[in-house]
Amino acid sequence: LQTLRKDNTGIDLKQLFIGSEGSLGIVTGVAITTPKLPNSVNVAMFGVDSFDHVCQTARHVRKHCAEILSALEFMDQDSFDRVMHNPSHSFRDPFEKRYPMY
Repeated sequence: LQTLRKDNTGIDLKQLFIGSEGSLGIVTGVAITTPKLPNSVNVAMFGVDSFDHVCQTARHVRKHCAEILSALEFMDQDSFDRVMHNPSHSFRDPFEKRYPMY
């Protein structure tokens, strides 16, 4: 007959950490790999009449500029106005007329 040997040395910290799913852990160091900055940055802004035109423009840009496209964003007129009238910056309006979507 073999008996189980009793161990009263305390809490097994490794098992406690695993059981807590990391909530008891403390981050003591981080290693981050960041992508290299691009050699150039190209920006284009379009004013369109509807969200459907936003989608059509996005498809067209992806089709013809996919190799240089890194981001695609849109905003409505209210958001555009808030950016243009931000008191901490002075921007020149690039459009002669207003559009519902940009």
